Amino acid sequence: MTSSDFEYGNDPQLRESIERSILLGNLRRMQRLLWGLALFLALVLLCSPFLYEKSVQHFGSAAPLEVQILWRSAWLAFDLFALFGIRRILSHPPERIGLFHRAVETGVPLINMLFVVSLLAAGYAYNPSLEILYIALFAMAPLIRLNAAKTFIVVGMPLGLFVALMDRRAAGVAHMSNMISLTAVVILAAIVFREMYRSTVREMEQQAIIERQLKIMETFANTDGLTGLANRRSLDENLESEWRRGMREHNFLAVVMLDIDLFKSYNDQYGHPSGDDCIRNIASVIKGYARRAGDIAARYGGEEFVIVLPGVDLGDAASIAEKIRLEIFSANRPHAGSPEGRVTVSAGVASAPAASLDSGEALLRSADLALYRAKSEGRNRVVAASESARVVAEK
Repeated sequence: MTSSDFEYGNDPQLRESIERSILLGNLRRMQRLLWGLALFLALVLLCSPFLYEKSVQHFGSAAPLEVQILWRSAWLAFDLFALFGIRRILSHPPERIGLFHRAVETGVPLINMLFVVSLLAAGYAYNPSLEILYIALFAMAPLIRLNAAKTFIVVGMPLGLFVALMDRRAAGVAHMSNMISLTAVVILAAIVFREMYRSTVREMEQQAIIERQLKIMETFANTDGLTGLANRRSLDENLESEWRRGMREHNFLAVVMLDIDLFKSYNDQYGHPSGDDCIRNIASVIKGYARRAGDIAARYGGEEFVIVLPGVDLGDAASIAEKIRLEIFSANRPHAGSPEGRVTVSAGVASAPAASLDSGEALLRSADLALYRAKSEGRNRVVAASESARVVAEK
């Protein structure tokens, strides 16, 4: 595939994705064509004696019957082998397209065309009208998407070989007419292959761009613009999803809710730009503790944050919250309005077996109540929703 085939040729990922889609699509269509061709060849093999007699009757002579049977049997065996190989590829589609896959895409139709050429060359002296078979094959051209180089290999090379091998004794008006027809068909096939290929590339490019734009829009819709964390909408959706998954898997679900202590005072004293920077820094710390699949770090609103931790009990969730509190405390970001003289956070933690909850929102409310207690007890601490698992950080 050349860069000119792409409007967005400077995007290697898009190029590879389109190449893969076209190749797999070609192999699927080729698989269906090979099944039809294999059935046709099997039928022709069964009828070989009858067809041989008819050819001798109409044209006076024909290629030896044994040669026809042997060659058609080899052709059928190759197509069945190719079907098996293509089926293996399609049953486990490759993530990346390699030389082998490209060879199959081009080699299978090429070898089929060479079988046609060999039969035509062998039988041309007896029946010049056999060239119509070569022409008929190109009725299938729109089914396969090939670029210019592959089109030349599959279409042009077999025709050149046929011209070189054919018996010149068959020359005449019929021969010239057939050669003109063949040349025209090759040119038409090359154009059709090429245009179908380019059309497919353009369609896939546009589809990929649309999907990418939709993904970007979805990301914006689910992401907090200031911190890059999940926003409230995304939190609500994922919390309920994890609650349902926890019920199915009979697992715990934990929620940590954090709030920046005395943030209004910080904003008033240092200004909103500095306040935004403070929120971003704390969000970055929080994000580092939501690394597993299923973990969610979100900005709940203003200076509040939430972490959803599937499969984590109360003690482990409180330990994570304490690590976050200590990391933010150790950052020593100045806050003159705080008794600690630095930015601190308070956290409320709740965890329970998912099956024991009415909803994910119920766990969030428990964490919110625990956060309220942490604030009322002096801030810069972690409080668990259960009194027996309460954790109060040392100052």
